[in-house]
Amino acid sequence: GVSTQMTYNAAYDAYPAWSPDGTKIAFMSQRNVSTTQTYQVYVMDADRPEDTVANPTGNVPKQVTNPDGVSTSAKAQCARVIWSPDSSKILFVGSNFLAQPKQELYIMDAVDSDGDKWGDNLVRLTDNLGIKSTGVSISDPMQFTAGGRVFFTMGDRAGKFNIYSLDPTGVNKDIWQQTAGPHQADFICLSGDLKMMARISADDNTNSGIGVD
Repeated sequence: GVSTQMTYNAAYDAYPAWSPDGTKIAFMSQRNVSTTQTYQVYVMDADRPEDTVANPTGNVPKQVTNPDGVSTSAKAQCARVIWSPDSSKILFVGSNFLAQPKQELYIMDAVDSDGDKWGDNLVRLTDNLGIKSTGVSISDPMQFTAGGRVFFTMGDRAGKFNIYSLDPTGVNKDIWQQTAGPHQADFICLSGDLKMMARISADDNTNSGIGVD
């Protein structure tokens, strides 16, 4: 098929995520930020390219994470974004947001109704502030199950990367460890019926293999 350029900006745009209902695209961008090392989340309509002077489509990407007021030395930034199955919410990894210096998982509405450049009803899902290791890292890919849990990989709670899951509503703060160390587990792929999970695991000799749970 023929590819269509969707964004037109001098800054870097990366990691697009199409909403399940096909109407929106969320993506990471370095536009409108104070440092070139800071990515933020934007949402745009998926049916036409970004608005430009030469092509006034009316499709202006909306910023839904906001580093304003955060020290630029902290480099408040987002990494990767996924949609809820009903396309109403966005889940993302953020660091140095809301006085949280480590990487955390956040969820919010996909709309900003009050114009503050934050998605409505922002909730932090993880709390890594008390983890002694300075290298706590949350990695992609993340899988958001319909009516279920969010699966993600996280390092240094169990010494190496392992797969965890949590309640995306934020009501239940329990984090379940889905794989056990000491071997590293990463790159989750859930089955269509959400009952099985395939993963790539690496042993202490850095040999990798595919496992199914």
